[in-house]
Amino acid sequence: MLRLNPSLVSTNGHSGTMVVDIPRQVAGVSRFTAVGITAWCVGAFLAAAVIGLNHDPNYATARALEQVEEGRDVEEKAVMEDGLGVAAAGRVVGFALLLGVGAFCIATLPNDVRFRWDRLSILIAMGLAWAMASVAWSVEPDTTARELVRLLAYGGVAAALALRFDLRTLCFVLAAALAGSVATAVAYEIGTGGFKPWHADYRLTGSMHSNILAIQAAIVALVAYAFALQPGQRRAFCWALFTAALAVVVLTKARTALFTVIAGVVAIHVVGRPARQWLFYAACVMSFAAIALLTASALGISDEHGLQNVANLGRSDDVGDLTGRLPLWNFIWHESEGHRLQGFGWGAFWLTERVKDAREALHWFPRHSHNAYLQVMVNLGLVELAIVVAIGLIALRRAASLVRRTGLPEASALVAILIAIFVNGTAESAFVMPRDMGLFSAAAVLSLLVVRRGTESQDRVSDFERERMAESRTLVLFPPKVSLS
Repeated sequence: MLRLNPSLVSTNGHSGTMVVDIPRQVAGVSRFTAVGITAWCVGAFLAAAVIGLNHDPNYATARALEQVEEGRDVEEKAVMEDGLGVAAAGRVVGFALLLGVGAFCIATLPNDVRFRWDRLSILIAMGLAWAMASVAWSVEPDTTARELVRLLAYGGVAAALALRFDLRTLCFVLAAALAGSVATAVAYEIGTGGFKPWHADYRLTGSMHSNILAIQAAIVALVAYAFALQPGQRRAFCWALFTAALAVVVLTKARTALFTVIAGVVAIHVVGRPARQWLFYAACVMSFAAIALLTASALGISDEHGLQNVANLGRSDDVGDLTGRLPLWNFIWHESEGHRLQGFGWGAFWLTERVKDAREALHWFPRHSHNAYLQVMVNLGLVELAIVVAIGLIALRRAASLVRRTGLPEASALVAILIAIFVNGTAESAFVMPRDMGLFSAAAVLSLLVVRRGTESQDRVSDFERERMAESRTLVLFPPKVSLS
């Protein structure tokens, strides 16, 4: 039975029908309301967990220590590779806080919330089943078993977050956690005296690797941008947050993260709009680019070195081989021979000995594949890669449909996050690594499976009918078929 808020119902005196105002929303999607204290607390504890799991004071520029790529702590490459007993204390505390967040969300779940069972959830179940089965063919069964326990822990927390909060509040919680992590890293860089952006070769690190800091800031920027486009009292704050997060991305000089932000912003403006508006935006971008090039040529600043320096964000490293990624990907492809279909087993490829072998071949110490698609392949093979890509495409299509039906900023933010996962995955592995950004990508996808009270009837309505209802701001119902509560 469809239940309606009486404040939205009025009566037509001439026809006797009841008219329900639907302000650009459908059943199950809440209005722009204030974030509660629970969300603030969960965001704060989640930020503390991320800080414990990912931050390392030795990354600070002022410490002048060798970086991960130069072999720092290579013997302890994998987090808790030999179990909790040898893990750094900060990571143990962070992991405990993460489990605490999940336990709290489960303990306070509403009674009327569940995951729907459809093709997306079936694919997720298939992917998890394949990962669990990888113990049988893993080259390091004990390592795979330990990593699978951690995978299930992160997945469980992601599911608890998706169930506990509606989409808008979930966006706030995830963005708040990442913003807290980014702010901590930047504050540590400033506090240790290493913040010197006026130096040509400076890259912001703080207490994290530049690439991880950049992608965390990128997600904060995308969520803030999606909400900044909506009118409201917090619009100025959202613009300020977007600007600050984008500044962090630029200061890290992480090109992939910057391209990720650009792709996400474009998606926010394009998804859910007619094709003619796509063409309009594309024409505007090309026109501005042409004007910029003509201006640069007229002023004599379009020399090859200058353009390369801008494209490289001021970094001095060679981009001819994508800063070492192409040789790395060739190394991975060669090493994966005989295991490409099923993989080496979850977490059983990038172990310490493999890192040392890569050092001999590449002259630097990679700790992951620097490509989400290759990272999935070496762990669980082409079978899992096909499942993961299908999950991503279905989730993106569903999120785009939500944007068309509702026009809500949280739906646009979700689309931007999913686009970010696809784009960033071409040169980084963070979104498929649970400790880095895997928790956040999982929560984003799982949020599309959540069914809350009042949405069951909506699930049975065809996509065509949903779009027709969303296009109209009023829906006429006959009194005998309506129950008010």
